[in-house]
Amino acid sequence: MKFPTSLTPWAKHLQIFPDEISLVLGGYVRKISPFISPINSSDENSDGEPNGYDGVNRRGIYERLLLSELALADDFGDEFIRRAVMGEHLFLNLAKISPSAKRVSIALFDAGAMQIGTPRIAHLAALIIFARRAEAADTMFLWGVLQNEKQLIISDDTESSVKILLESRTANDVCEEDVSAWREKLKEVHKMSDVWLIGSEKLSQFEEAKGFSHLYIDETSDLEKLELNLKIKSASGIEKQIALELPPPNICTRLLRNPFETLSPIHTQTAKLDGNVTNFFFDATGTKLFAKLDSESILSFPVQNVQQTSPIIYKSYTENSYVAIGRLKKAIAVAVKIDNQTIRFQYQKYGFNLKAGLYKMLTGDFNFPQDEKNLLQIFASSPRPSKPDRAAILDAKGNLFSLEEKPDNSAGYFKLLATNVLAVTKTDKEFLYVGCKEKDEFHTFVSISDSIYSKSFTGKRLNQAFFGRGEAGKKVLAIEDTSGNWSFVEDKDPFRIMPQPKGEVVGVYHDSRFAPKAGFFELMDDRKTIEFSWAYGRRKHIMTADDEIVKIEFNPRSPIFAYQTASGELILYSLTHQTAIGRYSK
Repeated sequence: MKFPTSLTPWAKHLQIFPDEISLVLGGYVRKISPFISPINSSDENSDGEPNGYDGVNRRGIYERLLLSELALADDFGDEFIRRAVMGEHLFLNLAKISPSAKRVSIALFDAGAMQIGTPRIAHLAALIIFARRAEAADTMFLWGVLQNEKQLIISDDTESSVKILLESRTANDVCEEDVSAWREKLKEVHKMSDVWLIGSEKLSQFEEAKGFSHLYIDETSDLEKLELNLKIKSASGIEKQIALELPPPNICTRLLRNPFETLSPIHTQTAKLDGNVTNFFFDATGTKLFAKLDSESILSFPVQNVQQTSPIIYKSYTENSYVAIGRLKKAIAVAVKIDNQTIRFQYQKYGFNLKAGLYKMLTGDFNFPQDEKNLLQIFASSPRPSKPDRAAILDAKGNLFSLEEKPDNSAGYFKLLATNVLAVTKTDKEFLYVGCKEKDEFHTFVSISDSIYSKSFTGKRLNQAFFGRGEAGKKVLAIEDTSGNWSFVEDKDPFRIMPQPKGEVVGVYHDSRFAPKAGFFELMDDRKTIEFSWAYGRRKHIMTADDEIVKIEFNPRSPIFAYQTASGELILYSLTHQTAIGRYSK
């Protein structure tokens, strides 16, 4: 949504909430923020180890008096005394090494019974204020809970921080020992830190809390009023007060239970199919979901506008027993098995300039699905719109072939691109895959555009690889080696090691509106729950299915995925709306 001008400074942190929640929190943030002073990042630290001299000063001890000043004492004693009285003597200035050149902003919340209920709403607003305040001063922001000095969280993701804060409830009230433990923990950074304690005014009773800044939050004692009383007391002793009117009870409940819950009505289409789904996948453009049924039909679901509430009207292809399908630009291409070495390549919808007809293996057999109820994928491998249209097909054993025309108009042929292929995708400008070159046991990442770029994983044999949706149309890639170690690469950058997944990795994704870093979709041990994990051990729950998930595919362009349950139901799920948008079964 487009925020009012008054909320623009906090738009980045508010946009993660549903509209009605973001406006309520934004109103609180706007009212509280003027009472909390900006971080003064230019404070100097007077402590530190001596490190020579850095100029002269009119103040100092006489042990560091300039020698030229001492010379006056012998020959011009009166002038020496006059200069001393008038403060005109010059001293060497002692330089020091500061233990920390940059400030740190820290917020510590009371998660105990004294702050249970509506005060937590002000906690959420305070978290956003302090995060934005630190960001404006180019300062690191950390937060923690007063009852647990062992946990200090780097707040680089507002959504995760909000969830952790709401889940950090405890029956224990803050005591002197809690504050003392935090003061001991922060003693090394206290001089260069900006520390705030957020809780009830009871915190002012603790001797160890002195020297910190405070944000006191208490419910009003007037039963006629639904509001919170806030008192801001800076470390310098300046006090300010403000009253916040509480929102309606239903909004309070959502803020305290799940502020990210979307209540907007979403159309979930349900439909009966004329068979059981045996295989499905998204085409590389992300505009179609293809599914094969045991009745030999192939269904094509248009999903480019799947976030809208209009019904998804799918098309059925039943003319032949197709073994492969794909969307090539605007065309829908299919393949029919002729024999173990030959396919007939043809179009259900035209819009691609590769010649239709027979394509044969020059040597060996093409690996068709053994049960002939599976479905192979055809890709547009054309590097650029200005280049000749080319297509590639992935067989049942992971061999990737290019379909090559012959100039004499006779049957075309298969050209082997790679074996043991683990992942294939297509962007507007590149055709990408991870596979082994012929007779090579190690995997290679290949990008075909105007030129061919390849990066060999020297010494690495891979178990799995996933291409995923990235920022601005780019792709992200995650790979797993035979030791079970996962690595992650984005836009051909050097590889970075990711945390060890807790579940089975089923996809990768990067969208800063969803999470600050690229990460994994994981199917957990119950085979029903999907979570997303990224750097620093951060995780978020995505959904829990009604039945065990047997297969899952992620759209390479849109924030949706499809999964099939053990009961045979095919479900389309929107990450944007966090709900199922289509359910299909026999």
